[in-house]
Amino acid sequence: MKKLNLLAAAALAAIGTPVLAASFDCGKAASRVEKLICADRTVSQQDEILAEAYKDAQAKARDRASLKRWQKAWLERRDNCADAACLKTLYAEQNNDLRGFARAATGAHPVSGFYMRYFKGKPDKHEASLDVFELDAGRVRLLGSAIWVGNAAIGNVNLGEIDGVARLDGRNAAYKEEGEQACRLNLHFDGDILRISDDNMQCGGHNVSFDGEYRRVIGK
Repeated sequence: MKKLNLLAAAALAAIGTPVLAASFDCGKAASRVEKLICADRTVSQQDEILAEAYKDAQAKARDRASLKRWQKAWLERRDNCADAACLKTLYAEQNNDLRGFARAATGAHPVSGFYMRYFKGKPDKHEASLDVFELDAGRVRLLGSAIWVGNAAIGNVNLGEIDGVARLDGRNAAYKEEGEQACRLNLHFDGDILRISDDNMQCGGHNVSFDGEYRRVIGK
């Protein structure tokens, strides 16, 4: 009997640790972050939940291109995680936001979309754009970038970025990041027009500002 038990243990060892569930085949995990996901049961389950949340958000989105940029930006942040604790935090946040996006305004999302800054009827040479995602509980997620062009030929170009959540009050939102020199600005939505004002010039490099009038563009 002892011999049989030893043989059974050897067989189990040959099979290896059971592969945890995830939105992908853990048996083919190749990247560092994929291996981190598959090594932790909680993160693996979060990854499955995220796949379903993203699918649900796609079904509710008016602008899927905008949603894809959001998910791509999040994946880049996720792939920089060094441990399971970091992954758990980011997955919890994104799952909550994607579910909130799907629930908001029963999927109507009147302010959601991709907005480009215009100046005198044309796209601004100091390019600025913003992906806006209306969430539930009076929240709106912002994902944007802006540039200031001094002299592009000599590389005198400064960049700014926004990636965070603001409180939405009707058609107005106030955005503020954490820190002493936090990025701050106000947003006003009016149909397909977005007006940003009161940028405190702390949202990026020197001279970078998100202030101006934006137009919502579908499918960019």
